[in-house]
Amino acid sequence: KFGPAYPPVPSAGGEIGLPFRLALFDFGGHPPPDASRPGGRAARPLGDAEAARAAVDGSLAFVVWSDAHHGVLRDDGREMEFSLLPADGGPVSRVEIVVRGEHPRAVRGLVVHLCRTRGWAAFDLDANRYLDVDADLDESLN
Repeated sequence: KFGPAYPPVPSAGGEIGLPFRLALFDFGGHPPPDASRPGGRAARPLGDAEAARAAVDGSLAFVVWSDAHHGVLRDDGREMEFSLLPADGGPVSRVEIVVRGEHPRAVRGLVVHLCRTRGWAAFDLDANRYLDVDADLDESLN
């Protein structure tokens, strides 16, 4: 588990713009679909809100949940805001994260850890591409 009690993932140099937004999906441990080819594998539901929170909490310590679908992790000048979507009572289809603060590359390291431990895929909503969470950490941040 990562959180305030653990050192942040070291920056690989150079920072990226803030805030940035990510969406996490479960493709059952398989690689995410190729956006250039229609008809790819559909993401699996993450379960109800309680199950999705437990999955996040199982990999990242110190997320404070303000309600069933919203939580925040604050750590060393950074903030990760979690939203479990959809929030209409149906199963959670994705976790969206908005990151603000200093050293955003270290936060991406936490996201890579979460994805690796859960078998999830991370989609960068601003760059419109999946992160390669199986590559070396430095490469997944570029």
